Amino acid sequence: MIPDVDVDSLFQLLAAADWRLELLLRYMQAEPTEPLSLSGAAALCRLETTYFSRYFRIHTGMTFSDWYRRLRIERAKVLLSDPRMKVDVVSGAVGYNHITTFERAFRKCTGICPAEYKRLLRARVRRRILDR
Repeated sequence: MIPDVDVDSLFQLLAAADWRLELLLRYMQAEPTEPLSLSGAAALCRLETTYFSRYFRIHTGMTFSDWYRRLRIERAKVLLSDPRMKVDVVSGAVGYNHITTFERAFRKCTGICPAEYKRLLRARVRRRILDR
């Protein structure tokens, strides 16, 4: 299970790296719902795909795929905290075309499925209300 991090921390990792990754960061902040492939990210950084993959890992300590998955899941967690948001809507909002792919990625990052995460949040809110 990967420890909790917030979206700002993941963006800060790129902002601290260098100007090429800053280009990627600006794009991702402007287009948060657009899916981004490794080759697309490489093109934004003006690097060849294989070199970009190595470059990204050297500058951030993680692969682009892992970083991007975590970023999307952190955004999903924020959206799932809204009781009115459905899991399938959140899946599309963070750039996943198929809910099963989203659920698999969510489970990989958090250790639980999105619906369970939503239930845990609801239970936490109820406990806070009852503790008052």
